Amino acid sequence: SPSNNSVFFGGRNVAFAGSGLEADGTTPLQASTMRWYLDGSPAPWKTGASFSATPAEVGTTTHLITFAAADQYQTSATISRTIVTGYSH
Repeated sequence: SPSNNSVFFGGRNVAFAGSGLEADGTTPLQASTMRWYLDGSPAPWKTGASFSATPAEVGTTTHLITFAAADQYQTSATISRTIVTGYSH
């Protein structure tokens, strides 16, 4: 989370959460294998299964957030979402 095309009001933290399963389909992935990327950067923005970004971190703009995780065999998957931050209320 968040879902695609989510809009967040200015001055509020934005919560992010991701998860995945090992190839057996039942064992949760280790949080240490999870990476979050901001706006196409090749370097991870954050790591772990969840975090909260402050208004200073996300500003007022549209962002592309990509979540990537790898299983024990280093097979990885990614999913991306667009969010809009700093929306006036």
